[in-house]
Formats: sequence, structure tokens, C-alpha cells
Amino acid sequence: MNIEQMTVDEFVSAAGRINNSVDENRAFKQINSQLKHLPHVQERLALQLMPVAWQALQCKNDVQALDLVGLAKCFNASIGPKRLEYVTWLERIGFRCFELLEESPKPLPENTRLEFIMSLVFLGLNEIDKRRRDHIFEALKRRCSDPRLSDMRDVLCRIERDS
Repeated sequence: MNIEQMTVDEFVSAAGRINNSVDENRAFKQINSQLKHLPHVQERLALQLMPVAWQALQCKNDVQALDLVGLAKCFNASIGPKRLEYVTWLERIGFRCFELLEESPKPLPENTRLEFIMSLVFLGLNEIDKRRRDHIFEALKRRCSDPRLSDMRDVLCRIERDS
């Protein structure tokens, strides 16, 4: 397989086979080993993963979205010229997770997949654009000013503490 031409579907498929067999684990480790030397491919894959993660969230498939955001976050250090596009996707995904949590039955359990996705988003923003991360946190906190949203404030506090 030509790593430089790898599609996001091929990468996700390879990642999804992890733990299926020793040989498949080795193959994915080899892909990642080659990707370490190709930051432009990492950046491309990270950017291509984000709309797929967004679509998963739109379909309320938080399991797939978590996997995709997690894979993209692995490439944060390689985000370069397309930083603004990537940060915009992180922001959109973070706000969507917040909206889905708002719609969830209360009380919210701790450490849901949506909360974990938000943590990955804010960890990523912290690495790439801390000022933007802080701005988004403040915007979300303002949305939680209603006393009926104390669960949401608790979620934000946990994420802010951990990121």
C-alpha cells in the first residue's frame, strides 16, 4: 500500500482492524511508523477524518465519532498550513457534542463518550490554539448560566480540568 496515497477510508479500515489479529496489528503499526515521517499525509488524514467524525455525530453515532476524533488527534503535531480549517472542525465537533449532551436525559452520567470526544477536542485545541480553546470554553460556560444546566457546567468543569 502506498502510504502517501492512502485514503481516509483505508486508514480508518486499517485502524478498525486493530486487535483482530497479530498480523493486522503489525500492519497498522507499520502504517503508523511510515506516517511518522510524512507530516503532510498526517495533516491530510486528520483533516479528512474531521468531516467523517462530524457526520457520525450528526447521526448520533458517538462510538464512531470518538474513534475518528481520536485518530485525528494523533496527528495534531502535524497540523500546519491548514490549521484554521482543522481548528474550525474541532470547534464544530465540540459544540455539537455539547448540544447532544444538552439533549440527553438528565442527570448526565460522568465520562460519556460525548464528554470524552469533547475532552479530545479541547486537548487538541490546547495544543494547537490555546486562545481559541479558552474562547470556546467561555462561550459554552455562558450557555450554562441557567441553573437548570448544572449538569452541563459539571461536564465543562471536568473537561477544563483535564485538558
